[in-house]
Amino acid sequence: MESLMQNDLSAGSLLHIFADGPKQGASAADLQKITETRQLLKEKKWCGEVIVHESKVNKGLANSVIDGVTQVLEQYGKVIVLEDDLVLAKGFLTYMNTALDKYNEQEQVMQVSGHCFPVEKIPQSNSSFFIPLTTSWGWGTWKRAWDKFDKNALGYERLRTDRELEKNFNLGGAYPYSQMLMTQMESGKIDSWAIRWWWKFFLEKGVCLYPDRSLVNNIGFDSEGTHTLDESPFALTEFDRDYFIKIFPTTQIIHENRFEEIKDFIHKAMNNNRPKINSHNYNFVERVVKKLKRIFVR
Repeated sequence: MESLMQNDLSAGSLLHIFADGPKQGASAADLQKITETRQLLKEKKWCGEVIVHESKVNKGLANSVIDGVTQVLEQYGKVIVLEDDLVLAKGFLTYMNTALDKYNEQEQVMQVSGHCFPVEKIPQSNSSFFIPLTTSWGWGTWKRAWDKFDKNALGYERLRTDRELEKNFNLGGAYPYSQMLMTQMESGKIDSWAIRWWWKFFLEKGVCLYPDRSLVNNIGFDSEGTHTLDESPFALTEFDRDYFIKIFPTTQIIHENRFEEIKDFIHKAMNNNRPKINSHNYNFVERVVKKLKRIFVR
């Protein structure tokens, strides 16, 4: 939240915070933590305007995010989504809002990512690129894209019998996305909106804009994280909070070299350090940010 305040566009932004309610049977200590957290959220003016939505019931991770994103998109048409354990580069909001405006009417562009995997082969030139892969560590989208989201993940059963489909969905075997999706849909042991979003994005042949250096650093890998276990193999080793993206693609052509480099990185990271299935980047606390359009600024 502190790093969000330090972004160039924070003073002109509207921040919606969705705070989930206590789980059934929550202890007095847990209830106290929830109260303290909600008080903290109201102590500072994190953005130009802050609206806190406090749920009386526990919706759960996925439903909280789905409901929050849908609500904000219905009202504004564009959204930037953050979790509470993210540290942002100062140019994060500038990059996100520029991209959301620039590709507003490009149907193939379904997401903008503020995060990038720490791939050494990717040169850092303050630029961005398109690849067909979603991410959930600081991202944005449009109502036109989110309207395609299917929480029932229709057709996912094909992953059992169509080996080519399964291979492509798993990035050539780099990551077990198909296992995650089936676990989500059949056992409920995973509470993820993001794996279902990736499934629809994949079917729609969408593309996502990535920065050539991550503008987001996830620091939530510890025992306190509800949906993270131990250290992630995707955690950054270096993070430049003064990094800005200045160059944006003029066409929606997939950068095949970057895509292959990222798939190779994920494959090697998984082989060197196999995290449990729920330790990937699906641990969203529902933080929804939307920059005010100029027409609404007085």
